[in-house]
Amino acid sequence: MADDDVLIDEFGGLYRKAWHGGYVPDIGWMGHKRDLNSWGMPNIESGFFGPVPARDPWGQPIYSVDGQPLYRRRWDPATASEIEKIRGTGDDDTIPTILAVVFIIVCIAGVGLVLYLLYQAARVLITAWTDFERRRPRLCLAIKLVTGMALVAGALALAGFDSAVQLSGALLVPGLWGWFRLTSRLPLIFLPLNASLIGSVLWLVARLTRDAWQPVWSELTRGLPLIGDLAVVLGAVPMVMLVMHAGMRHYPRVFRVIDLIGFGLILAFVLTRVWTGWVPLWAQWTEPLPLIPAPGVLIAAAPLLIWLWRQGQKRWPTPFFAANLLLLGGALSLTAYQYQPLWRDAWNHWTAGTVVATMPFVMIAVTPVSLWTWSRVSLRWPRIFALPNQLLNGAILWLIADRTRALWTDSWLRFWGDVPIIVDPALMLLALPATVWGVRRAGERWSPLTPLVRLLLLSVLCWWLAERTRFLWQDAWSDFAGSGALDPALLALVFFPLLVGWGRLRRRWTMPMDAVGLSALTMGLWWVAERTFPETDPGIRAAIATVPLASWGWMLLFRHRRQLALALVGLLALLALLAAWLLPEYRQATIEQVLRWVAIQDIRLP
Repeated sequence: MADDDVLIDEFGGLYRKAWHGGYVPDIGWMGHKRDLNSWGMPNIESGFFGPVPARDPWGQPIYSVDGQPLYRRRWDPATASEIEKIRGTGDDDTIPTILAVVFIIVCIAGVGLVLYLLYQAARVLITAWTDFERRRPRLCLAIKLVTGMALVAGALALAGFDSAVQLSGALLVPGLWGWFRLTSRLPLIFLPLNASLIGSVLWLVARLTRDAWQPVWSELTRGLPLIGDLAVVLGAVPMVMLVMHAGMRHYPRVFRVIDLIGFGLILAFVLTRVWTGWVPLWAQWTEPLPLIPAPGVLIAAAPLLIWLWRQGQKRWPTPFFAANLLLLGGALSLTAYQYQPLWRDAWNHWTAGTVVATMPFVMIAVTPVSLWTWSRVSLRWPRIFALPNQLLNGAILWLIADRTRALWTDSWLRFWGDVPIIVDPALMLLALPATVWGVRRAGERWSPLTPLVRLLLLSVLCWWLAERTRFLWQDAWSDFAGSGALDPALLALVFFPLLVGWGRLRRRWTMPMDAVGLSALTMGLWWVAERTFPETDPGIRAAIATVPLASWGWMLLFRHRRQLALALVGLLALLALLAAWLLPEYRQATIEQVLRWVAIQDIRLP
């Protein structure tokens, strides 16, 4: 067979025969050329045993220069006839593809049609059978029994059983139907018989497998009465379950208790005989608890106790909620006992010298119920418990301040100064909530005097803080303001009364008091600018001082004459630009004054 000029690999890549006789990849504009059919599969010529490899005249497989095995193409342009080219055969698989798609669509439509016809036929048959069963119930029952007997006999025959077994199996179908029918009609007679039969089967199975379970069961039930023989236990289970079901229907309260006790006993057996890995952990956690019962007794009684507890919660919710909080506190206390090394030192530090220092577990146990009880009584009698609540808050603040004395004692003494009477901040915090509450109550009763008292207290507090911090600002104030300036402590004393008085007068005379306030602010800014820039021109100081007054006037003008105010702003900006352009030496002198002041103040510019 002569070699082909163009062959294909298993991935669809084309290889062209080179001048040296080897096959090299056929490279096009988009890379390695490929020959794929409409399904994206390589267009390889296939035979009965799969793809047909290309062979040389000596019958050896042909490989490309990069080691790829090559195959013949399904259609070769060099050998294709003109008719095939005109008809579009060869590389063009459009017509076969269309035919394949049409065939698949027809198959799917045929399968769907068949399924639809089967569904309609099944629906018709079911409807007909239902109608026939409604009109001839006995005949339908006979047909069902005969059909069941035939199926069972046929299945046994296919399984290879003899005719006696086939007959017995066939007769078992009507026998079971009759037994179930009698059970539904006479439950008081046949339900015990059914339970006895099931128990007998379980007993027989257990007896036949006695050698497999006897050693393990004997070890698990050692010391327990009545359950040493597993066969007897399994034989009695169906009858016991029947009795329990009947008892729950007629005497639910009594048998509910019996059911819970039985469930608890089974749970105790599983947890104390079958799985015992939790016992060491239980012993470790329950070590501090006195008079705690054995784990088996507690587990056996747990379901009944939980049920009784829930019934009590439904009937008496408030007492049982308190009991739940006690149980929560007990669980928290028990957990705290197991992790004492993590918190014991902190507890001793914070409770040293108090009544509760030696009873941490009692405090943890009663904390949830105590907080809940205190909250309820506080909401019930708010007037009686208002002051105790404030004292309790003060006690908490006192405890925090007293236990952190090492952090603030030195700073407080240095801040307080040499005063004959030294006030303890912890005691002040102890009385602070009650004092605030008392002041608020007094304000509600004597409302006209309350603002005055608050104002006086605030003024005295500001004066006292200024006096206590005099060592921080005295030298800086003397250097800035000089010897004839007012004392800032005195200003702090009168500042808030003057501010409140000005505010009250402004409510009645708005414009005059605004003028007074702006005038005072202007004078203050003039004095600050004079002390800050003593060598500057008075015009600059006047400009700085009149900023508040000018801003207030512009805002008033903007409120009534908005366009005029905006025009005035534009005019001032234009004048400032013209002044900076026409008077450069004045601008430079101003900048030098500012830089000199910055250098004197030791301010680092970025």
